[in-house]
Amino acid sequence: CSANAEAERELKKLIEAAYIYAAGSARKEDLADDDNVPQWWKDRLRGTDCIINDECWEAYELFDFCGTQWRTSATGGRTGLDYTAVCAVATSWGCADRQTLDYVRHLEIGALTKYNGKTLEFLFDGGD
Repeated sequence: CSANAEAERELKKLIEAAYIYAAGSARKEDLADDDNVPQWWKDRLRGTDCIINDECWEAYELFDFCGTQWRTSATGGRTGLDYTAVCAVATSWGCADRQTLDYVRHLEIGALTKYNGKTLEFLFDGGD
């Protein structure tokens, strides 16, 4: 149970991070939780729960890099990432594994939630 609960928490953090990213209120360096991240970045994070761990950081970098690769509807709304482009970048970076792309998918869900005017509560709890 605890391993599954921890994995679910990490995926929710990814969704939340992308939601904040889509809102324009976070930079990727504000979301890092990695031993290789400079201490001054970590100092700025104190008091926030939305931190991407080092295992997911590569996926976040990929998501951020592919930020211009959104598919849009006829009305101009974003419908999802162009995975042909995402996979091409992931392959060129050497990170086109299933886990990384699954993390990107969760990031996409978070961003789409914000872009579609929904709240995280709507996504996680079915509320408004």
